[in-house]
Amino acid sequence: MGKYDNILICSDLDGTLLGSDGKLSGENLEAINRFCDEGGKFCISTGRLPSHLLKFFPKEFFKSPVICCNGACIYDYNEDKILYAHPLGEKKYEIYEFLEKNSDQIIRTTIFVGPTLNACEGFKENAAWIKETLSNTIYKVVLSMQSPKAAIELRDKLTQKFGEFFNFSRSWDTGVEILDHYATKGHTINHLKNILGGKLITICVGDYENDITMIQVADIGCAVKNAVPQLKAVADRIICSNDEHATKYIVENICDKLI
Repeated sequence: MGKYDNILICSDLDGTLLGSDGKLSGENLEAINRFCDEGGKFCISTGRLPSHLLKFFPKEFFKSPVICCNGACIYDYNEDKILYAHPLGEKKYEIYEFLEKNSDQIIRTTIFVGPTLNACEGFKENAAWIKETLSNTIYKVVLSMQSPKAAIELRDKLTQKFGEFFNFSRSWDTGVEILDHYATKGHTINHLKNILGGKLITICVGDYENDITMIQVADIGCAVKNAVPQLKAVADRIICSNDEHATKYIVENICDKLI
């Protein structure tokens, strides 16, 4: 029995677990290893694909499954397979038709197809390719906009028209992400807890709007100091920044006080 057996930490990647230099600090790595060696479950919850994470960490780093594509799937590196998925439904074609008419501010379209990623510039000039690609299993579509204002306006229009069937979130200021209604970090954490078994005290930490649902469902929801105001508003605690070893802080100042 380890002292952290009943604790699950779910951490966002960019802007949270990684520093501003895009790297995992030695202090965070040491804290994660100590936490896992004592029975804790550490999970990365990210908008990235499983293959992208291997650019940052070796497979051996992932002792628990990861939440990818902002909640659209749970991936297990030990078994090399998807354990849970919530891809876009058939109404994705209605979204496509809407975007055809509202694409002037779209710079780049990125489509997460199955376990891979396809991308194209713009929208109108590649509309036929985008529509054809949508016939596959799609985990999410990412639109890179010309400005933060354009991203917010498009996100709000999409939510008003399709919010019953999809969720539209932002991982950075000029991006709009289109996912299934139930493909959120918060919803998927409940599935992860079932996979891991047992009742776990869940500590979640993030920095941006796409982390809000995760922070809301956590037993203890944390926002790093560099988080956006919307996330800080729903967090139970505001902790140090991603450049101050936020994971180490959580293990030493939250987990150690729970045991």
